Amino acid sequence: MPIRWKEIFTNSLPVAFGYLSLGFTFGVLFAGKGGSALEAFLIALFCFAGAAQFIALQFYQPAFSWVFLCTTIFLLNIRHIFYGLKHLNSWKKSVGRVYLFSALTDENYGMTNVYSSRNLSTSDWIKVFGLNHFYWVLGCTLGALVPAQALGYIKGADFSLVALFIVIFSSALKSKLANRGECHG
Repeated sequence: MPIRWKEIFTNSLPVAFGYLSLGFTFGVLFAGKGGSALEAFLIALFCFAGAAQFIALQFYQPAFSWVFLCTTIFLLNIRHIFYGLKHLNSWKKSVGRVYLFSALTDENYGMTNVYSSRNLSTSDWIKVFGLNHFYWVLGCTLGALVPAQALGYIKGADFSLVALFIVIFSSALKSKLANRGECHG
């Protein structure tokens, strides 16, 4: 039975709050460096790697090394290869599978643990990852629309990523313990 959108939305709320606030922060910082909302939208849509996007901000200037940037981003995201190994046989070979592996962020990996007791189809996983991707794109785009004067008001917003990891980890742990009958509340 396909997963319902209401369940996906409810389970994705911790990711939504983290992605919207952190994406918004990226968008504001990106706009402060001269980037447009359209560029922020496209970067978020095709890159979908929050830490990599924040690193790329440091290189967003006239003269920078593409080789150094790409090497840095590759090394930063190499862990995603290991995340994907768990799902090599569970996601049906298709174009959707390519998207799932490219969208396997830390938060989406956390969502795979939330749904670990369910036998979700590839299309269900696309819905889960796609909704989270939407939150990121929306946050980045909205942030880039904010005037540069707002930079002074978002100090400390990067903590939202740490909080997001804590919420996803505790949620996944609670789910695992509940499946074993070891969690009582």
